[in-house]
Amino acid sequence: MLFEAIAHAEPLTPISSYRATENRLRHYERLRVWPERFLVMGDAVCAFNPVYGQGMTAAALASENLRGCLAKQKDGLNGLAPRFQKRLARINKAPWMLATSEDLRFAGTEGAIANRRTKLMHRYIAWVLQPATRKANQARLPSFLMISAKGSILSLAGCFCQTEKQNRSIT
Repeated sequence: MLFEAIAHAEPLTPISSYRATENRLRHYERLRVWPERFLVMGDAVCAFNPVYGQGMTAAALASENLRGCLAKQKDGLNGLAPRFQKRLARINKAPWMLATSEDLRFAGTEGAIANRRTKLMHRYIAWVLQPATRKANQARLPSFLMISAKGSILSLAGCFCQTEKQNRSIT
């Protein structure tokens, strides 16, 4: 499918490379003293290897978090920063777990060892991605994971995408 989509495409920009490809998470929410009215978000808090394509989504979720915190703020901006950082840490847990657990597939990855939950996640991700290698009219994407802030699997919900002519549905 991808080949068919880009076979006749022309690049818009020159090819560029990434030098910082490691996943990086900073725990600002754990600081005992936080400068008032100072927020940290985006790659400054949680940066992903670009191969996973999660950085922009994580930044968008951080922006939604900020909007939600600002909407609930009653006393000027006092207390906003630590509350925002704590909520952001919870938001970043799921994409962080997905990215770092995928790294554990590769020999030579330093750090954690793939546990039972991680191996289950590997099998599930492979199962979800396998239909993406078929033609669009043959693809039926299976269920998707809902992950809690602690990274445990909450449920499997039905999810499928049909051909472009038909409606997409998530149940």
